Amino acid sequence: MLQFAGRPFGQHERREGQSGRGRYGASGADTAAACRFAINGFQDQLIPFVEFGAVCGPKAEETLYEMILEAKTQRPDGNNCPHNDDGPCLLDAAAQLLQQQATDHALFVISDGAPAGIRSGPEELHAAVDALKRDTPDLHLFGIGLGEGTEHVLEYYPNAI
Repeated sequence: MLQFAGRPFGQHERREGQSGRGRYGASGADTAAACRFAINGFQDQLIPFVEFGAVCGPKAEETLYEMILEAKTQRPDGNNCPHNDDGPCLLDAAAQLLQQQATDHALFVISDGAPAGIRSGPEELHAAVDALKRDTPDLHLFGIGLGEGTEHVLEYYPNAI
């Protein structure tokens, strides 16, 4: 799950370029201050890979590689659970994201298969999405299906591909 906290979508600072024409954009430092992010995996629980405030660099890249091993249940000292409790993990990720001071919050759920958890199933994911839509209007929720057989994201998430 990718979680972003920052300025409202589509709002950027306007800056004057050297030619006198306006341009939109931000330097790396401005972007870091304007948009904080976290990356969590999830199985039967959230699995933190990149925490809010972390710097993107070699350490983050190495940690993201470990996500591949986790998905294959081969990560040394990892959670390595073959089940995905989507609903409870979605609620946990949203709660973590909403603790971030920001005017806007976006949560991207990347799915490679249908909900198949130990403590939850499709009904719990529907209930979690419905609760977030109802109770957190400043949360933008997106579902992204990767690979064959991931059309189910269209059924669960209000904004999905």
